Amino acid sequence: MKKNQWTRIWGLSLFVMSVCTLCLIVSKLIGFELPDVVIRIVGMIELVALAIFSFATVSKYKEEKEHEKNFN
Repeated sequence: MKKNQWTRIWGLSLFVMSVCTLCLIVSKLIGFELPDVVIRIVGMIELVALAIFSFATVSKYKEEKEHEKNFN
């Protein structure tokens, strides 16, 4: 994949993790208790986004190293 594509995937997964975390934090701060099922679904979405974020970070790093290697 192109570096630009990995950057988009990386940014999107970071955004998803941020939105999930904010939803949980805001609901606790305003005192609104979310149902257990919703909390678990948001947690699973966040875990999937974390896995994608990790994979995209490593892929970006590898491509960057490969790019540097080709120019030296």
